[in-house]
Amino acid sequence: MHTRIRNLNHTRVMQVEETQLYIENSDKTTSCLVEARFLSPFGWGVAKRIEKFGQSKFIENLQKSRSGMKFILERLRENGYRLHALRNAVPH
Repeated sequence: MHTRIRNLNHTRVMQVEETQLYIENSDKTTSCLVEARFLSPFGWGVAKRIEKFGQSKFIENLQKSRSGMKFILERLRENGYRLHALRNAVPH
C-alpha cells in the first residue's frame, strides 16, 4: 500500500510531502518505508531554518503517525483484510 500526505495549511511558508510504502512481509509483519520532503520558498537562510523546524515537528509526530497506522492495520487484519487484497479493491 502506498500513501502520500501533503500539508494543507501554511503552504506559502513551507510545503511538506510525506510518502509511505507499506509492505507485507512473509512472516505476516508489515514494513514501512517513509520519506518526507520539506520545501520553503524563502531565501537568505530563512528557508533552511523553516525547513529544519518542519523536520523537527515531523520527527516529533512520526511515532504518533506510526501508532495510528499500526492500529488501523491490526484492525484490518482482525477482519481478514490483507495488504495485497486492499491493492486490488475497487472503490464503490
